[in-house]
Amino acid sequence: MLTIYLNSKKLTFTTTITLDEILQNNGYAAGHFAIAINRQFIPRASYAARQLQDGDQIDIVTPMQGG
Repeated sequence: MLTIYLNSKKLTFTTTITLDEILQNNGYAAGHFAIAINRQFIPRASYAARQLQDGDQIDIVTPMQGG
C-alpha cells in the first residue's frame, strides 16, 4: 500500500505511481505550476521518471498575481 499526500490530501494506491501520473489523474496535466516533494523542488523534465514513495508529500504551487 502506497500513501502519498497531494497538497495535504491523503491518496492511497496499491501499485507504484509516477509524479506525472498523479498530476494527470488530478487535473494538473497542463498549466503553470511548480512541484516540491518533501520540500525539494522537482524539475518538470523529471516528472515522468519520478517514482513516488510511501509518505511522500507533494506540494503544487501556482503563481499568484497582485501586489
